[in-house]
Amino acid sequence: MRVLCDPAGPGRGGGGARGRRGLALGAGGAGTCRWAPPRPPGEKSRSRDPGRIVEEAHVLSRSHPELVITGVHIGHYGRDLEPRGTLTALVRRLLDEVPGPRFRLGSIEATEIDDGMVDLLATSGGRLAPHLHMPLQSGADPVLRKMRRWHNREDYRRRAHEIAATVHPVGLGADIITGFPGETDADHASTVALVEELPFTYLHVFPYSPRDGTVATELPGPVPQRVSRERGRELRELAERKGARYARERGGAPVEVVMEGANGTALTGDYLRVSVLASHTPDPGVLHHGSLSRDGSSITVDEGAPLALN
Repeated sequence: MRVLCDPAGPGRGGGGARGRRGLALGAGGAGTCRWAPPRPPGEKSRSRDPGRIVEEAHVLSRSHPELVITGVHIGHYGRDLEPRGTLTALVRRLLDEVPGPRFRLGSIEATEIDDGMVDLLATSGGRLAPHLHMPLQSGADPVLRKMRRWHNREDYRRRAHEIAATVHPVGLGADIITGFPGETDADHASTVALVEELPFTYLHVFPYSPRDGTVATELPGPVPQRVSRERGRELRELAERKGARYARERGGAPVEVVMEGANGTALTGDYLRVSVLASHTPDPGVLHHGSLSRDGSSITVDEGAPLALN
């Protein structure tokens, strides 16, 4: 199994008979990280034709109220097309030509979210879910350089603040890896400080684990697993507090949700996973209106007609 740069993201599941569904932009990838096994020689990102993507979105929208735009590196979409395209242009076309579903971006690099995309997030009226999953991996520049990440600490920090200042509300998530070779106590403290500062609403935190065939296994300064786990625990607890505070701030707000399976939970546009209060099981094939509870942990679904798909 190939492990890519972003161990988790909001669009990974994407399947199921109803509810959310992935909309793939292409195949292959345009970059790798030091903890990911190298890709076969010559493998490059291949963007699908935008017309085909729009056609598929039309078909999927007949039974899926939310489509998650997915790919290995979606921020690179369109660079290999002729004429050259962009992710923002594709998303704008999807919003214009496929009026039924809500769209959501999958995992995307902070430095690849242009101003046009931020504008769509802010002005689409929820058609493009106000949610971004921007892999961070570390808040310390020495670790980011060893990881060969596409951003530095200040690049990420500045873009996250710019987005949060423009998009209201916004769910903001990230991946973080603890215990990467050479990560010092000071590096970890820098990551904690950045997480405290930025308006994250959730985190996916993973301990580093060596993988055969990766450059990272040859780096000096291995971090004991006990230390890596403790650093991860600290970050997860911090993220849980920030997430709970954000949910409380959203308490009582009107929202649109998509049902998730048969477990009685639903997902808001800004990526709050909530329990559903209703007199009957809501149809998973449509979006539903409702109001969040005071603590933002549940939603009372309006008993009137749900949002119909085109």
